[in-house]
Amino acid sequence: MSTNSTSLTTLLKIVQQISLTVNFLTIIIGTIGGICNFITFTTPKLRRNSCVFYLLCANTFQMISILIPISIRLLLGYFGDNLESQSIIFCKARYYLSFTLPALATFYMLLSILDRCLTTSSHAKIRAWSQIKVAYPLSFVVFIFGCIINIHIIVFQVIYNNKCQISANSIYEVFLAVHIVFFISLLPHILMLILCLITFLNLKQRKTRILPTTTNVRSSLIKRFEAQLITIIVTQTIVGTVFLLLRVGSYSYSLLTRNKLNKIDGEIAAENLTLQMGVAFYFFNFALSFYISTLTSKYFRETFRKRVTEFYRRRISCRQF
Repeated sequence: MSTNSTSLTTLLKIVQQISLTVNFLTIIIGTIGGICNFITFTTPKLRRNSCVFYLLCANTFQMISILIPISIRLLLGYFGDNLESQSIIFCKARYYLSFTLPALATFYMLLSILDRCLTTSSHAKIRAWSQIKVAYPLSFVVFIFGCIINIHIIVFQVIYNNKCQISANSIYEVFLAVHIVFFISLLPHILMLILCLITFLNLKQRKTRILPTTTNVRSSLIKRFEAQLITIIVTQTIVGTVFLLLRVGSYSYSLLTRNKLNKIDGEIAAENLTLQMGVAFYFFNFALSFYISTLTSKYFRETFRKRVTEFYRRRISCRQF
């Protein structure tokens, strides 16, 4: 075996180990954080809030995105399972879920910041859309939309050259690239950033419009909660956009170099590194929701602590009987 082949094999193994570590951390951290989010978001005081309901939906699909696509990725990439190239049903289902589940999580995050944008509006009719009775049907519509827009993946994903992929040099290859990079990746995050900006402008306008008055404690607490909720969503949006750009960059690099002939070892290693790490860190973003919430919001920290304490006391009382 040549020295170049040996060095390439070593580099690819290093890339694989790094990606493996990130994926395992994502499953562990994400599962724990997702469960903690469920504990917090299902608190009686929060469950009737439309924005929290959207965050709960986003958390649900973030957890599913972690548990299903990443587990399959580990099974196929690191444990030698070749089911993907043997079963056309598994082939189509895997890629459909790998794009649809994260997209749904992103769409619900978009709804959460849209809800905050509506809440901070100066128009009462616009603020009226920020209600739980609106959130229920709207979340269902978004779920149906998220499932439909990726149906074409089931149609065109095939087993080609003993691999689960689409046919090379086809028109659909270009369409899929645009669909992944722009429609289900960049566009939702661009809209989220725009809505974040509008929300801050609404808050600034509201502060200058309302004269200082004496407010009761309850009103002050509600305003503080709303401000912390906006901070959580904006922080998650910014962090998610950063990780998304890593994935889009790695995917774009892979598209630009995939048809290049006579690649040197360094180019092959770089392509594998960017593609695997881009995907790994993109899914790692879904594991950070709870930790961002607890770090940026004292209210959510206290709510989680009180809920856990309540569960513990109930368990102790049940044991006593």
